[in-house]
Amino acid sequence: MEGKNYRTILEDAGVDKGEVDDCMSWAFGEDWREIKPNQGFHRWNMRHGLLLPLKPSERIDHDLHKIGLLYLFHVKQQMLRLDFLYDLNESEERFRKALIKSFAQAGITDVNEMMDCLSWGLNYDNDLLRCHTYFRWPEAFRKNTGIEVTDFDSIEKCIGLLALKWKSKKKIIAPRMSGVN
Repeated sequence: MEGKNYRTILEDAGVDKGEVDDCMSWAFGEDWREIKPNQGFHRWNMRHGLLLPLKPSERIDHDLHKIGLLYLFHVKQQMLRLDFLYDLNESEERFRKALIKSFAQAGITDVNEMMDCLSWGLNYDNDLLRCHTYFRWPEAFRKNTGIEVTDFDSIEKCIGLLALKWKSKKKIIAPRMSGVN
């Protein structure tokens, strides 16, 4: 992915000069320099495809500009245009649907149990429950549950492994009191 224009494109999108390499690492992985330019969209889609799916195109400059804007919003927490936020809301909705479908395939259909399972896997870190933090799940799963997944694994695989570990985990059932004054 090394190229003479990627820096200029990302800087034009608003990424600081000193953070261009960090942006590329966030977008494509630590080994982004070894990726061929025409394969960059595959890597992006594996890591962040639910956030913004990219299609193979000859206009990598447009894709890099979008990636720069997403980096600013998701990583640097800078605000963007309202129309862009609408697209992010749609990405979150697609991400939630993929999670629910993956849990259902793994045999967990109760929404509360889904959230308990996912929260347990992510060590109750609410910041990791968004589609733009999915790339940090492998580290959280490894640390909190011992599950080995990678940046390249699908949501279905990650949730399937998490649900399997969740089902085998010992649970304490606490009765809830209702109607007590």
